[in-house]
Amino acid sequence: MNHFLQYAHIRVTKMKLSLNCYAVLASALIGQSALAADPTYTGLGTITMLEAGWSADTVSVTTSAPIINPAFCPITSGGYVTDPNDAGRHLFQSMLQEALWRNRAIRLLISGTVGDCPYGKPRIIAVNVKP
Repeated sequence: MNHFLQYAHIRVTKMKLSLNCYAVLASALIGQSALAADPTYTGLGTITMLEAGWSADTVSVTTSAPIINPAFCPITSGGYVTDPNDAGRHLFQSMLQEALWRNRAIRLLISGTVGDCPYGKPRIIAVNVKP
């Protein structure tokens, strides 16, 4: 094999290895973004607003605690929301209603899955009411 062909063969082999490395890295990054991060609790606070959904079985809630947004939802000014597809939404909504009426402090567990944003808001996956 002459020197030019040998050099070209080595160069092509290195390019293939580089492209394979980039492909592995890209698939890892894409897979990472689809993975769920850990759910995150809000700070302890009282309910400042509770709003029922317009045409869906959902409730939006804001609290006195600073807003968190582990799922990178586009709307954070409207608080957090229950998902009408969650089996536990009625329990969450009842607990929130009671907490509002009794002026109890709450913490909400918010989904950490990127893009898990019903109606563009962070999704409530658990409700914790303090006595």
